[in-house]
Amino acid sequence: IDIGAVPGSTVYSPISGRAFTGEGYLGGVYIGVQDGERAILLAHCDKRLFLDGDTVHVGDALATVGMTGRTSGPHIHLMTGVADPSGTATAGGLQVKWQNPVDWYHREIAK
Repeated sequence: IDIGAVPGSTVYSPISGRAFTGEGYLGGVYIGVQDGERAILLAHCDKRLFLDGDTVHVGDALATVGMTGRTSGPHIHLMTGVADPSGTATAGGLQVKWQNPVDWYHREIAK
């Protein structure tokens, strides 16, 4: 899901866990958090505020909104996933199956 925002705006973590970071052609600068059961990933960041492997808590400032990678405007691309051995992606060492962020939020966060 793409969330448009003012460049430099702060993005906060909805889960606690271990940070993972990277950079890619499409997603640009990214940061994610995984807790062993679920993961989030924020792409197109301007700045990451944690290093790979750092401990992150709910509500911590994770990154700032940017336009890195392939994008037409400032936004954060949010990806959410749950641990799944048959998942097709790895998020910070956790094998995950990516899911719709709205459904994921209602199931994992707004319990």
